[in-house]
Amino acid sequence: MPAQFETFLCLSDNIGVLMHDPATGATAAIDVPDAAAALAAAGRRGWTISDILITHEHVDHVQGVAELKEKTGARVTGPMQARASAPVDSIIEDGAQVKVGDLVGEVRATPGHAAGHVIYHFPKENAAFVGDVLFVMGCGRVNGSVDEMWRSVTAVGALPDDTRLWVGHDYTLSNAKFALSVEPDNEDVQKRFMRAETMKANGELWGTTNVGMEKLTNPFLRLKQPAVRKSTQLTEAATPREVFAALREMKNRF
Repeated sequence: MPAQFETFLCLSDNIGVLMHDPATGATAAIDVPDAAAALAAAGRRGWTISDILITHEHVDHVQGVAELKEKTGARVTGPMQARASAPVDSIIEDGAQVKVGDLVGEVRATPGHAAGHVIYHFPKENAAFVGDVLFVMGCGRVNGSVDEMWRSVTAVGALPDDTRLWVGHDYTLSNAKFALSVEPDNEDVQKRFMRAETMKANGELWGTTNVGMEKLTNPFLRLKQPAVRKSTQLTEAATPREVFAALREMKNRF
């Protein structure tokens, strides 16, 4: 039986997500910005949360972990850096394997936004939980080095095109506006921008995407495109890493 997912809003713009294994009944919460929101989402589906997977140590992603663990007894897995602010039972590193019931995931270290950032890729489910590395049509702020962030974003973009991505925040309309400023003639960006406007006006959450669509519309995965390079005012000799750094600085000021 295929994995099931529940996506919901936490706090003002955090994305909450549960992954459920119907074969065993195991359910994982990926990050816990708000324990009450996670419990309510599980209750709507009749699921019991057995696991918590932490993508990174920032407070808005872990502040509900202790309460959720206390109320469910869930086992908490995450990077070492998260242990300072959350009760982590199992420390994971790059290349580790995680299980939620019979669902098997791979851990990839993706620093740049946070020192301990990891993503969880479940290949058989075509699913990846990417935290604040990549957003719909955008990427996270650089709190480490640009080189780290560029490599981490590139790693997400290297996953198979049909991989579904659950991101950490719904910044979609802002990101769509920036993507349109970078590639105003990109029809895929134009369509997603209009959809983002409509969803925002209707109060709808946009917290999921897939790799293939991001490669068509996310400027941080389109570093070799002439229009993207032109927007940075860099020369043709500029490397993808240099284009990425220029784009991220442009987004910071956008």
